[in-house]
Amino acid sequence: MSSGRDICIDGRHNIVARQISSWAKIHDDAHIFCLVCQKVIKDQSDFCKIEQHAEGKHHMHQVNTKLNLIQLKLYAPGTSSSADLHLESFFIGHATAEILSDHILKSINNSGLTLNKLLMLSADGPNVNKKVFRLINEKVKEVRNKELIDIGSCNIHVMHNAFRKGLQKVGNECAEFVISVFYFFNDWPARREDYAAIQTKMGITNHNFLKHVPTRWLTIEPAITRILEQFESLKYYVLNYLPKHAAKTTLNSSHYLQMKLFLKKADCKATLQYVKDFSQIFSKFTAFFQREEPLIHLMFDQLKEILMSMFIKICKQEIIIDFSKLDINKIFASENLLDLKNIDLGDTTKELIRNLPEKDQLQFLSKVKDSLITSATYIVYQIPLIQSTLRYLSVLNPRNVKNNNANRYLRKCLEILPYEVDITTVLDEFKLFKLEDLDFSKSSSSFWFEIDIQDSEGNPKYKTLLGVVKNLLTLSHGNASVEQGFSLSGHILP
Repeated sequence: MSSGRDICIDGRHNIVARQISSWAKIHDDAHIFCLVCQKVIKDQSDFCKIEQHAEGKHHMHQVNTKLNLIQLKLYAPGTSSSADLHLESFFIGHATAEILSDHILKSINNSGLTLNKLLMLSADGPNVNKKVFRLINEKVKEVRNKELIDIGSCNIHVMHNAFRKGLQKVGNECAEFVISVFYFFNDWPARREDYAAIQTKMGITNHNFLKHVPTRWLTIEPAITRILEQFESLKYYVLNYLPKHAAKTTLNSSHYLQMKLFLKKADCKATLQYVKDFSQIFSKFTAFFQREEPLIHLMFDQLKEILMSMFIKICKQEIIIDFSKLDINKIFASENLLDLKNIDLGDTTKELIRNLPEKDQLQFLSKVKDSLITSATYIVYQIPLIQSTLRYLSVLNPRNVKNNNANRYLRKCLEILPYEVDITTVLDEFKLFKLEDLDFSKSSSSFWFEIDIQDSEGNPKYKTLLGVVKNLLTLSHGNASVEQGFSLSGHILP
């Protein structure tokens, strides 16, 4: 349901009605489908989620402005998922919380929606958005006396920041080195030609170096992977070839000095290898949640996996056997940590530091420990997990439907919904639903959207349960769809 082509310049173009019309065209009975869509907008029981995001560097009439995209996420009748609809776009100069919240409220009003049906407000994490949430939440409470659901900031931004903070404990020299390598060769064909000759001589693949973007920290992984591939030829080029053949201006350049300084470190290759392995913990997570399909039901398990992948490297095994019983505030107490020599570095990194003096090995291991603790602590602080909403939402993963705690988790989910729910009816339907002969091994959210079980009279058998589940699955797992909207807007806007 892409709406990139509908991005408006004047900020007043509403496409919700057009999207509803397009849905109607793909159904045989347009009248019934339109009633369903009308129900999505007007019926008290059908809720939606609004996403907002601001991005700079867009130009309009030679005036620097910020683009504010506002999207609607709701259950799309007749499909196997939820849909993201573009409501309005605004170009604004001062993106204060008051101005942003005012535009959000205007877009809701212009679209014929009502605050009474708003489930949550998704934001990417900056402090201004905390105030936006507070202002919108106050307006919502005036209408229905129930707050918006709050499950924290965009998880992808949290992971980028967690990695950045952990990387700082290893040392900024690594990131600065990766950046310098790219820019030393970028737009310098003569340097590339000389280096290519060395690649050929040493039997190393003739590849160029990749760019690491400091504002997107996980871009460091592919950049380091390429450097490790080229490590021997790069080290020879920087430390042996250039001192004999390069001009003084080159040897005095900041990029050369940065490369030279880093490559002379005894643990430089081990540092690169560790940072690569460390970044893979996070990039796997962020890649998973870049998808647009509903994934909120999988977030708890994915967050647990990323935390456990760090815990197992530095914590004693008996401490982390049962995640549900972990005391997050005490897990990194000294008595719960492995000795430095027993920290799990991975075989490659461990081999790379084997010949270092023992003092240097311990110093390296200490940095690794600090990086893992710092990143894990940041994640736990930003996204509390124990007894959290995300834990309860994991019941929507079909694989968890038959777990012993499933009924309790679903009840908790129902209690956070900002509208009245007949909890007894939903739980009764859920208990019967678990007895159905269905394939509960799937984790995809499409499982819920594809269920079409009828009672003896031909009516939907689990109407109340499925209605609640589909509303819960519209909760945001991140801002991937909004950021893709900015990518599309870059091809449209002047």
